[in-house]
Amino acid sequence: MPNTLVHLGVQTLVSKVCRRNADFKWIAVGCVIPDIPWIIQRVLYGLVPGVNTEGLQLYAMIQASLMYSLLFSAAICLQVKNSGRIFILLAGNCLLHLLLDALQIKWANGVHLFAPFSWQLTSFHLFWPEQMIYPLLSLLGLTMLLYFGIKDRAQPVLIVTCRNRILLSALLTGIYFFSPPLFFPGPLQADNHYITTIRYTDKRPGRYVEFDRAAYDPANSSIQLLSGEALAVTGLPVTEKKIVSLQGIFTDEKTVQVQAYHFHSPLRDTNSL
Repeated sequence: MPNTLVHLGVQTLVSKVCRRNADFKWIAVGCVIPDIPWIIQRVLYGLVPGVNTEGLQLYAMIQASLMYSLLFSAAICLQVKNSGRIFILLAGNCLLHLLLDALQIKWANGVHLFAPFSWQLTSFHLFWPEQMIYPLLSLLGLTMLLYFGIKDRAQPVLIVTCRNRILLSALLTGIYFFSPPLFFPGPLQADNHYITTIRYTDKRPGRYVEFDRAAYDPANSSIQLLSGEALAVTGLPVTEKKIVSLQGIFTDEKTVQVQAYHFHSPLRDTNSL
């Protein structure tokens, strides 16, 4: 997914064209909502040794769907005046955020636009994260942040203290945080992120698989998964440590024959998440 500055640049332009007086503060909130689950995931990986990586991955991908992004947007809007207008702004920016994410070439990834009716991932595969379009859009985002962040700072955020609204907001927030496990079967059945292929080791041989940003160790010709498991890879023509995305076929439970690969430059994590 593009970095936050890219989202701010593109989404602010679109939002301001659609509604000239759209408050930049709410545009920024809409830019961030779909990324909240992935931010929490990264924090937990760093703070909780031995965390269930599979469960956390399923939880994050469900929360990052358009459905859950709209749910959290509604919970926020109930706390402020003009909630209908602000919800439309947040919802539009959540959708635009996911569409921008889908433009990236990011193997084993995509966005959920139609969950829970369909758990198939949407991805348009147009740009690698290292391409120059992302630094340029990041500069646009920084410009938008500095200009509209100052220009719109005086627009008020009017909090509503209605008891019923607070209770409904709390209910929606609770659903947002506690209900994702109810939907785990959907992504598992659709093999999102190839999580099911990796989960059942005895069924791996002959199965197609993709990996995003795996650390390759030439000492033993292997990549390491988030779970800590190491997989041997064959057909990767490199003799130094690299961050690589790859597509391949399991030849046995612990070995992947590479069919296609892409080495990532240091710009990969600067331009994207």
